[in-house]
Amino acid sequence: MTQGFPTATSFVLLFLMGFAMAGIQLWPSMHIALSNASVFVDYSTENNLTDHRLTVELIDVDRNVTVLTRMLPFNQSEGSMEFNCSCFLYAGSFRFRLEQKHVLGVSNRSAIWWWSPVLHVHWPTFHLVVDRGSNNQSSTDFRIGVYTNDHFHPCSSSKASTLYLDVSYLEQVQVKRTTFEKVQNRIRHNIKVARSQHLEMPCASPLTERGFIQISIKSPHTQQDIKSSGPLYLSSIFSYKLVVDNSYKRGCEGAVSVRRIAPPCTVANGKILLYKEQSKDSSSPSHLAFNFLTQGENETEFNCSIFDAGKNKYCFNFTLVYSQAASLAHTCVIVQRHTKMWGPWQAWSGCSVTCGEGVRERVRECLLPSSGGIQCTGMVREQSHCSLEDCTEEIPPPPVSPPPACGENCVVPQNAALCAVDLYTLLAVERTLIKHLSVVTACRGPVSQKVSRQLPYRRDLPYLLSRDHQTEVYWLINRACPFLFPIHKTQRGCLLLAKRSFHPFLATA
Repeated sequence: MTQGFPTATSFVLLFLMGFAMAGIQLWPSMHIALSNASVFVDYSTENNLTDHRLTVELIDVDRNVTVLTRMLPFNQSEGSMEFNCSCFLYAGSFRFRLEQKHVLGVSNRSAIWWWSPVLHVHWPTFHLVVDRGSNNQSSTDFRIGVYTNDHFHPCSSSKASTLYLDVSYLEQVQVKRTTFEKVQNRIRHNIKVARSQHLEMPCASPLTERGFIQISIKSPHTQQDIKSSGPLYLSSIFSYKLVVDNSYKRGCEGAVSVRRIAPPCTVANGKILLYKEQSKDSSSPSHLAFNFLTQGENETEFNCSIFDAGKNKYCFNFTLVYSQAASLAHTCVIVQRHTKMWGPWQAWSGCSVTCGEGVRERVRECLLPSSGGIQCTGMVREQSHCSLEDCTEEIPPPPVSPPPACGENCVVPQNAALCAVDLYTLLAVERTLIKHLSVVTACRGPVSQKVSRQLPYRRDLPYLLSRDHQTEVYWLINRACPFLFPIHKTQRGCLLLAKRSFHPFLATA
């Protein structure tokens, strides 16, 4: 059917046939697509002919398409009609057309149209918001919020309940001097028409610093965009974050962990630099170390040996590799490192000598790595004196000489010289067992003190022999040489024998 206003010929015919002009009006003149509001149309016509048919059509003026047609009741020349929300599923310019058809004869028919004012249908006002996913610690997904105005009420019809949400992943590619946008991926989601809603979006294609996404809402009835976001650089919308484990209360144990939270769906090669905060007099912070983070890596560690002992403030910066730009993320924390830097002392070594005064030592291990930049302070090796038993010199036995003459009051047995040698050996052993003795008594009774006073080595000894030791030594001598004392006739002779027999080796013992 050809659209248009009534021609001059039609007006002439109507006038000749006594046809009166009809009219059609609408209200309101503006409508929101997908809303629950309705559009009302009032029509009126007069006709002397009884054989006529009235129709009302909704015409899409932009596309020149008849959207729907409704028949009016027969022989009803005026009335009102309602067009609900299901009739307006997309935005555009629309007009209502009232058509009256007449039958003049068997083969002659005529029609006349009346047009309503233009009905402007607009899309609801949509707002798109991009946020991190519900798991804020994850960098692989993001969330899209779709909102409309508060006064918008969606149409309840099933025809108007669905829209398309398209998410396109694009990357800027530069070839020589030409830059173009390459589509990496495009994902379509069905969404309902609602005042507000949120959609979790898994990352369909990782993006570099030159990548971006585009979000658009489309109608299933037309391919026009209801709402388009334009390029969204997630690396610019969302900032990088650095999270350092709390080493203030529990202290540094092994290493300090630093985690990078990147913008959603963004991958980048970068490095984390460690600085120690300097005093006000220092012009720049002290750079201590750095670790690289490649694509897919978001966590690294710094060994505790890098940090000074005690509580100090350190700062971490994240920058892109080979970038001269400012830091993309910055955070400072207090790191407490315990002063323990040495391992336990090992057991003492043996004494350096087998007798007398010597030296022993023990060692411990430095726990700090040699490449850490900080050295252990203190001694690795410790020494102390050790004291063993006094060393005994090998003294040759005294020469065998004939027994001295004692006179008539003293008889020396033939075995006296041999007994003296055995007694020398016995006393050498006894000296080791009870060293530092001051007196060796060889005679009984009052002679004991007399002999002790005349023995030549008495002055070199530190203390006097106790009575118990005197008795013990006397018993040893008497047992070794039982023949010495029974044959002595006088105390004087015994003293002379003891003095002559023991003097050679007691003086050197």
